[in-house]
Amino acid sequence: MSMSETGNWRGPYASADVALDELRRSVAQIIGADPETWPEHGNAPLAIAAAIGLREGALKGQHKTPAVRDVLAERHRQISAEGYTPEHDDHHVANELGIAAACYLGGGSIDQSIAPWPIKLGTDERRAKVIGAALALAEIERMDRAAAVTGDG
Repeated sequence: MSMSETGNWRGPYASADVALDELRRSVAQIIGADPETWPEHGNAPLAIAAAIGLREGALKGQHKTPAVRDVLAERHRQISAEGYTPEHDDHHVANELGIAAACYLGGGSIDQSIAPWPIKLGTDERRAKVIGAALALAEIERMDRAAAVTGDG
């Protein structure tokens, strides 16, 4: 028997099943899953609880080293402060983000003339590595989006 058949449902949706479906779709969007098919295994309540738990842990910084937190913070800064959004990154289809990442990660050992734009390494080697790792993350995310569009992912 579904929750809507119990006759005890009270809420802004027509039934508890409709409310659960709306919650499922919202959580899918938050975690970047396809709202039409997530979760594929059909156990929406369990999947929602797991997704919320994982997201809460991520928001609290659990299971992350300082390096991982710094890379994610840098990626967020690139998006929010610099305007390097996923839509912007999607225009870099010739591995520009990956090459720039290599320049930052390699420091002085990489020929900077291959860089797609001027690279400012500065004197803080760790900071340069964080920027490079964030750029590598941006390139991987761009590749994943492109694969999802073409069906290669």
